[in-house]
Amino acid sequence: MLPEMVQVADLQCGAEWFLVDELNEMMEGRGLGTVTYISEAVSRLHNKFTSFAEKQELREVLVDLFKNQLGSEQHATSAIAQWPVLMKWRRQRVAFAHPLGDKDVVDPMKLNTLKAQVQQAPAYAPVRDAALALIVAAEKMPVM
Repeated sequence: MLPEMVQVADLQCGAEWFLVDELNEMMEGRGLGTVTYISEAVSRLHNKFTSFAEKQELREVLVDLFKNQLGSEQHATSAIAQWPVLMKWRRQRVAFAHPLGDKDVVDPMKLNTLKAQVQQAPAYAPVRDAALALIVAAEKMPVM
């Protein structure tokens, strides 16, 4: 795995919970139930057994969630499309070595460095908006 992939996968493991909490609140408000992971909601968008109306409503909720993090509908839609790639990176990372260990805190300096890298480095292009959404969520995590 490339170091960039490891960084984003580690961030996903630590920061996704903040996004999930916000997503579940939005989903419950619309009667869509709850999820444990963002990927569950994204997968429901592609599930042939999910009704068109539910898919449409779920897409709106996901766009709103990521729009809150990223500031634009275009980036939000991109983050949703990139989420499966991000999950592939996470699966590779977990197979390599569990990313979290005992850490449930974030180093603000490392997070700022990662944010700058994600915004510019070509290696992050496949997951840029999804990674930026995680960075915004990670900014809410306890600090080292």
